[in-house]
Amino acid sequence: MPTVASRPETAGFVEGSDDPRRVLVRADGELFALSGVCPHQGGDLSEGVVERGVLWCPVHSSGFDCKTGAVVHPPAPGPLRTYEVTTDGDDVYVRV
Repeated sequence: MPTVASRPETAGFVEGSDDPRRVLVRADGELFALSGVCPHQGGDLSEGVVERGVLWCPVHSSGFDCKTGAVVHPPAPGPLRTYEVTTDGDDVYVRV
């Protein structure tokens, strides 16, 4: 099982979450939790790609800043909600 430190820059479901509408991403060496549904047309962001700190929607290529959730590339009409992330060793906690 990979450790938190070894996770690549990708998107994926928050492990242990009872709400799959959130994603945990690694970008620029940090972990961020964001809404997992694109506000444009409901694309599943857990299938997205992270490049240079931007989470890209797999449906219509909306881009979101991983740290702030801000739209950096349309067509998304608004930002993603962000959630506080803390770690304790290899355990990751997301405040919802």
